[in-house]
Amino acid sequence: FLQAQLDARRDTSVPTGRSGTTCVVCVLIQSNESDFVLYTAAVGDSRAILLLDGTNVQQIAAKTTVKVSSERERIQRSEGHMDGSGNVFYGPVGIAMTRSLGNAVMLRAGVLPIPIVSRYELNNNRNFTICAATDGVFDALKDDQVTRILVSPTSVTDAARQVCEEAKLAWLGDFLIETKVDDI
Repeated sequence: FLQAQLDARRDTSVPTGRSGTTCVVCVLIQSNESDFVLYTAAVGDSRAILLLDGTNVQQIAAKTTVKVSSERERIQRSEGHMDGSGNVFYGPVGIAMTRSLGNAVMLRAGVLPIPIVSRYELNNNRNFTICAATDGVFDALKDDQVTRILVSPTSVTDAARQVCEEAKLAWLGDFLIETKVDDI
């Protein structure tokens, strides 16, 4: 994550003064024949869920926003400020998260490129599904809506496509044009 931040700053074609991104990474390591360890690292308002045995859903990479008290407190101690919607600002530049990659200007507002890392042990559990997605999905669909799609007997590609299609429809709502759809 830090290397990506540095690379973006060094690359003159990347407008780091006014751009950035979220990121969720999941690494699954098999520790023995039946056990796995799952690591997640996340910045921004994308997130991930873990579905165990088709029924038990756990949030494994949470959004980093001002709704998290430690995140809000860091922003308050910095040169940034927040609006009533929870957006973080440094001067006229604002974003909806407290951690991101590539936002060089937002460093002074307390927005960090350092991920929150979590570790999960999946002992004796071979029946699990991981869904990592942007806020365009998880702002539009609840975990149980995503879970319903993931447990349907389709391929991974079809499930991913269906999650994206349902999120897009939820974003559009009653609108007939696609100006309201977030990144999915």
